[in-house]
Amino acid sequence: MVLPIADHLNYALSRERDGILLDYPLSIEVTQLYPREFSFGRYALQLVKERFDVALPEEETTPFALHLVNTQFSNEDLSKIYRMTEVFAQIFNVIAFAYGHPLDQTHMSVARFVTHLRYLFVRAEQGKTVAGGDLAAPAIREAVRTSYPKAYECANRVKMLLELHLNVDLSADEHTYLTIHVARLAKDSWDEASA
Repeated sequence: MVLPIADHLNYALSRERDGILLDYPLSIEVTQLYPREFSFGRYALQLVKERFDVALPEEETTPFALHLVNTQFSNEDLSKIYRMTEVFAQIFNVIAFAYGHPLDQTHMSVARFVTHLRYLFVRAEQGKTVAGGDLAAPAIREAVRTSYPKAYECANRVKMLLELHLNVDLSADEHTYLTIHVARLAKDSWDEASA
């Protein structure tokens, strides 16, 4: 973690000295999807101000946050984290569209869902996400499907989006987990009893 952040800091200080401002298009998504890491980015800017007497632009919070996200997954390629964040934003747009409301991303259910998705990305990258190996009883999957029909259909769209981006076939169990997450998001964001 230290070397990538030190390298980024070096270039950020050089850009600030030369008056070059970079735009980070995923800033809003990073703020919403990784609030703890974003707080770290703000803290990093504060430390730079204290130690180097240089006020880096607020936009620099985003890459510092993403470096921290990156280290949590032992991933050397920050572009994969950007891609993952873009896919998360698309997933939340799919869910918001399905329910006709934007998500309230301050709920713990959003953080749980993001954590589930992050590890799904890691498993897919490691080749551990396969179509087979369903462990849940068909009766459980059917109970979830009938209890949350709207969430089930929305989760199916999310599943297709993930399969497209991850280039894998997700299991029926994964569809069930996605359904449960979507139903919880609907309940927490809009108090949807009929998720």
